[in-house]
Amino acid sequence: MIFAPAEAVGPGKTSRTATVNRLQDALSTKPALASAAQIHAFPMPDFKVGTLDALVVLSDDVAKADAAHWAAAVKVADNLRTLLGDGASDGRWEAYLQVDGLAIDEAVCAFRWNAAKYRVDGSLREILNSIQSEVASVDTLVKTKMQQYAQIKGRLQAIQRKQTGNLAVKALDDLVRKDMFVLGSEYLSTVLVAVPTAMEKEWYATYETLAPMVVPRSSVEVAQDDEYRLFTVTLFSRVIDEFAAKAREKKFLVRDFVWDEQALAAAKREAAEVAVTEKETWTTLVRLCKTNFGTLYSAALHTTALRAHIEAVLRYGVPPDFQAMMLAYPPAQDAKVGELLNTTYASLAKGPAVVVEENMQHLLGGEDYSPVVQFPVSVISR
Repeated sequence: MIFAPAEAVGPGKTSRTATVNRLQDALSTKPALASAAQIHAFPMPDFKVGTLDALVVLSDDVAKADAAHWAAAVKVADNLRTLLGDGASDGRWEAYLQVDGLAIDEAVCAFRWNAAKYRVDGSLREILNSIQSEVASVDTLVKTKMQQYAQIKGRLQAIQRKQTGNLAVKALDDLVRKDMFVLGSEYLSTVLVAVPTAMEKEWYATYETLAPMVVPRSSVEVAQDDEYRLFTVTLFSRVIDEFAAKAREKKFLVRDFVWDEQALAAAKREAAEVAVTEKETWTTLVRLCKTNFGTLYSAALHTTALRAHIEAVLRYGVPPDFQAMMLAYPPAQDAKVGELLNTTYASLAKGPAVVVEENMQHLLGGEDYSPVVQFPVSVISR
């Protein structure tokens, strides 16, 4: 985004169209650059300028807001990329990044100040406050919804993790049946034991002696995977702890599992409900991020335009008479574009029209001072 003073076309006369033509003519002398760059002029409203002191203070505040607003827009774009997951690589992510129904590059080139949304009959401070208020509201909303989704996603992942892994760690709900257990006995219980596959023979040879009161020949294999075999074994309830300790010494793992039909049914219902909730929340959040990305990106564009306007007034003086332009070009051409602007507007480098305090040079760009007011606009790409 570039703001350059209107060209003098006669005594006491200036032309903003001539300013655009000047840059266009300079660009045409660089065929390689001209073929890759585009100039899009846009009008700025007649803001209430205010005092110089107020502008100097506001210039610092709007610079901070500019950075914060672009960061908020980028964050929502990153949220969308995260939500889409693998879908972000098939073009859906870019398709979702729209501003008022336009792709980002189209929205930038078609930028116009939205006076209906950001009224210009107030002060520049009031306009900035209005944009900041909108960004803060949207940013908080998206953050809250993302946090809620993260909690739901975490619950679902915890449930899903229980369904993965080997027999030493995974949930056993779908591997066992009611008839595998001794139920309703005051004295006997059935436990499940994960045994390393290579130690199957040792299990059969020793499980009856790991503790007293183990029911002989009660062990039955109920499942297996590449690493473990899962066995049932029946024993007196009061020796379960002793049996588990002795089994652990031999690298046999007694699983923490008790047959409870109500609890198992409740767990399955919870898993199904959480999966449905996660999907619904994801769908809503994608829609929310898609909509609010456009809102935040537009707010960031307006903040940059406001920032450029304020600096242009500080640099070129009042009454404001300068042309706003979007200069779109590939990032690889940064150095050439900078050289072109410095050459084209070299006459402006003699000094700002308004002489202010010594720190104004820093406010106007410091070591990166350019003869024209220019600020980058993010197009948010991979």
